[in-house]
Amino acid sequence: MKSKRILLVIPEMTMGGAQRSLAKLSVELAKSHRVWIAVFNSTVIAYPFGGDLLTLGVPLRAGILGKTFSFLQRIKRLTKLKRQLRITIAISFLEGADYINILSKRSEKIIISVRGSKRNDETMLGKFEFMRKRILIPILYRMADKLIAVNKGIEGELIHNFEMPKKIVATIYNFYNNQEILEQAAEVKDSLLLAYYRHPIIVASGRLAPEKGLTALLKIYARIKARKSDVKLLLLGDGPEYNKLYNLCFEVGLVASESVSDQPEILFLRNESNIFKYLHGATLYLMNSSSEGFPNGLAEAMICGLPVVSADCPYGPREIMTSSVSAINNLNSPEFTTVGVLMPRANEDNFEIIDLWAHTILRLLNNDHLRISFAKAAQIRMNDFSKDKILEQWHRVINE
Repeated sequence: MKSKRILLVIPEMTMGGAQRSLAKLSVELAKSHRVWIAVFNSTVIAYPFGGDLLTLGVPLRAGILGKTFSFLQRIKRLTKLKRQLRITIAISFLEGADYINILSKRSEKIIISVRGSKRNDETMLGKFEFMRKRILIPILYRMADKLIAVNKGIEGELIHNFEMPKKIVATIYNFYNNQEILEQAAEVKDSLLLAYYRHPIIVASGRLAPEKGLTALLKIYARIKARKSDVKLLLLGDGPEYNKLYNLCFEVGLVASESVSDQPEILFLRNESNIFKYLHGATLYLMNSSSEGFPNGLAEAMICGLPVVSADCPYGPREIMTSSVSAINNLNSPEFTTVGVLMPRANEDNFEIIDLWAHTILRLLNNDHLRISFAKAAQIRMNDFSKDKILEQWHRVINE
């Protein structure tokens, strides 16, 4: 295999699913290729990475004129960087980086990692939604040499909704080093945390953002708590909705804290380096997103042996939990799989669905046999996303 000069492009390397996936890929690619990572401005690093980190040094300016200037400057500097480093392959993660990568194209191969649904993206609003869906994505993505979706649902969306040529679209799932995750999960908990884990623990993880549906999860938990008083809720992650969620806990009569020493009903852990320690020994994992690519939190919970309850959102959860690809199911009742339960997405104002989630979760909390069966099947399923299997597909695309 001939060594390539590979540039990975992403807006920033702070905490996030795309950042973590890029970091893991960079470590593996750096074993046989020369690798650089280019970020727009910030040099804050959340995950171990391979290769060298470079910054374009172009912050995002305010206003339409300022943003346009930043956009053009990033294209200019990335073009120069590609020339200086003699890049042969440029792989971008996240849409903002995709545009810069494509428009700075010289002779190098351009690969775009498409991380989430474009049709169901809640952040696409107003005039910019029209520009992204009707102009930027249909025109610019077509200029890439390869579009790599993280699930088959997104692959179908690119082909059928955005009319991308089939020959340039493929799916490569996220990969996981299951053994390494289990080793980190086995880290010894201190006495205060062990005391917390003597209770049934429900976990949700990821960015605290509106699209994750966490407000509804808090209301679901309040209903569960009224029926099963010893259950605790652990929220792993940080984001723009932290203050709103923290205050909501008290509004619905629940005690929240960032310190396990308080032994609260709801524990917020915002910047933990080893989240697997907290997944290990928990009782159940919940996810209520409006859309997902290949949700790391769900996958890692399954590796750690947790049964999962997830909204049947487009498209990742169903693909991970059932091995099937389908259109949005519009569920109106729980769908039991071998690894957990797919649910209609819970909206904070839909009390009927919130009650349905609470009833389903209580059923699982009261059925040890079912949870154990789910947990065993979940760990077996996650062997399909092992590092060796997925990296083989990446190497094939890189060497085409």
